[in-house]
Amino acid sequence: MNNLLALVAAMVISMVLIPIMARFAPRLGLIDRPNARKVHTVPIPRVGGIGIVLGGLTVMVFLLPPDRLVHAYLFGALALFFFGVWDDIFEIGHYAKFAGQLIAALIVVLYGNLYVISLPFVPGGEISAAFGVPFTLVALLGMINAINHSDGLDGLAGGESLFSLGAIALLAILAKQAGADGVLVFTIAVAVIGGLLGFLRYNTHPARVFMGDSGSQFLGYTLGCLAILLAQKVDPRLSPTVVLLLLGLPIIDILMVLAKRARARSNLFRATRNHIHHRLLDLGFVHQESVIIIYSLQMVFVTSGILLRYESNVLIAVVYLLFCTVVFGTLILAEHSGWHLGERKRQAAQPGAISADFLRNMLVVVPRRYLMYGVCLHDRHQSYC
Repeated sequence: MNNLLALVAAMVISMVLIPIMARFAPRLGLIDRPNARKVHTVPIPRVGGIGIVLGGLTVMVFLLPPDRLVHAYLFGALALFFFGVWDDIFEIGHYAKFAGQLIAALIVVLYGNLYVISLPFVPGGEISAAFGVPFTLVALLGMINAINHSDGLDGLAGGESLFSLGAIALLAILAKQAGADGVLVFTIAVAVIGGLLGFLRYNTHPARVFMGDSGSQFLGYTLGCLAILLAQKVDPRLSPTVVLLLLGLPIIDILMVLAKRARARSNLFRATRNHIHHRLLDLGFVHQESVIIIYSLQMVFVTSGILLRYESNVLIAVVYLLFCTVVFGTLILAEHSGWHLGERKRQAAQPGAISADFLRNMLVVVPRRYLMYGVCLHDRHQSYC
């Protein structure tokens, strides 16, 4: 029952910490103020990441074995958390944030010896450490920033991460002879899911708190580490390309944003208003609709990854590129044609209440029950809890 308790404990810690920190947020400077690029119109406490990180890490300290990889992951997470909170208070700028991300990635890669050793479409599949180490650093930095930049609507980054973490935890369970590494992946995923569920209690639209960089960077870092560990060590039978589907929409979204910035010759690191959620809003979808659309797309990616996990790398790459082409091709077509959803007459209270209830059930109630019952049923046959 350890992992079920980990889920509940991390969730409780997160749910207790967040409202306490929200009361002190104005004094600490942990307030997200509106501007032209942001969607919210009133100041919001930026303390959700504290609940996610401390809820998850507190549980991990008691459950994870004290080995080198675990220490590297925890030290990297704490370094990233420090820089994230620093940025949430003082807005230190993208170069300082990048330094923190690089420190965290270097710790887990060099000290924890966690790096990619096999790649698809490479003769023999194996790559040397001389290539695998820098490739892993770039991949981790990319994933950290992908989740960080997807945190633009209430519940968005948390929901996307929740789906990916759930898929990774499930594949760790399904892997035959996963051993200690499988238990490690499953435990970390469950602990972070618990912290996320506690946070999403306060972040479904209309949000009372934001996760801030301290939370979004931690989620990206954790997803990157777990995806590498899952595909490279836990279940080597997995097609390496399946990671693209498991991590899903944030990857292609950040690549599309970087491409647009490069084409416009603007700063690649400066935040802009051209992520998929911004583009959906500009097309006339309201906040809740945009979030639900992105959730649905992420679920398509993640579910496909689970179903196609042992298929050929070529097939998985084609499926991923096809999904991306359909999603962004449709967006571009709508934008260039001048299509807009238009002003619609809505009754203000009823649709909002329905959307809020839908998001809360989708992000809190359903995952919580699934994990609690699913983990316990699985424990009859495995020793994960």
